[in-house]
Amino acid sequence: MISLGLYHLRNDNLVKAKFLFGLSLLLLIVFTQPLIATIIIRPLENVTTVKDTDTKGESTIVVMACNYRHEETIPFESRWNKCSTDRLLRAIDIHNNTKNKVIVAGGNFGNWPNAYSHYAKLFLSRFGVNKKHIIEVPMGHDSESEIKAILAKLPTNNVTLITSASHMKRARFFFEMCEKSVTSVATDYLSLPSSTLEPSLPSAESLAIIKRAFHEYLGIIEQTIKRELGEFDEYCHNVKS
Repeated sequence: MISLGLYHLRNDNLVKAKFLFGLSLLLLIVFTQPLIATIIIRPLENVTTVKDTDTKGESTIVVMACNYRHEETIPFESRWNKCSTDRLLRAIDIHNNTKNKVIVAGGNFGNWPNAYSHYAKLFLSRFGVNKKHIIEVPMGHDSESEIKAILAKLPTNNVTLITSASHMKRARFFFEMCEKSVTSVATDYLSLPSSTLEPSLPSAESLAIIKRAFHEYLGIIEQTIKRELGEFDEYCHNVKS
């Protein structure tokens, strides 16, 4: 839109140029509002709150991969973004209460010396989880490939699924398609509490939240189309029952 404005400005069409520049500014103000970001992402985060009693019983704790920064000059615990630490710390808490096994997955999608799952296993073990209770699956570069690799190693039909609230619908899709019983444990909520929903100063973080929301919505649409086209017909074929 700004490019179009510059084009019209270059061609001395000041009326259209001013309109496009003004509209661009208005959209920037709107989409940098935390209120708008919350409205857009909240439907994705509409996940039932899990009670402690819901996570008990025989189940496998599945922690979806997020991100990691491999830089040995900084402390190990500082190499993780909030998304990763929220998921892994929640897994530790549930494991401590249930002693259920924990699956960490994720391949080398960040050009690290090892797969993401390797570092996630280190995180869990450093913070008290016995390595014999950790199942490492060093595969997957997106939700579809990561979960397919997890399903092949899943020791139980019941899954305690830990991922960001906005990602939960997309992650549950694959497990439920393969007839797994899923307990959702959402973390890393990005929407604002209802008590703080009011217009405020523009925030660059709101743009990042909206980008995240659109990524998830497009992912859900892609899943639906692929399923209708039969592209997932063999997805669960090699999954252990």
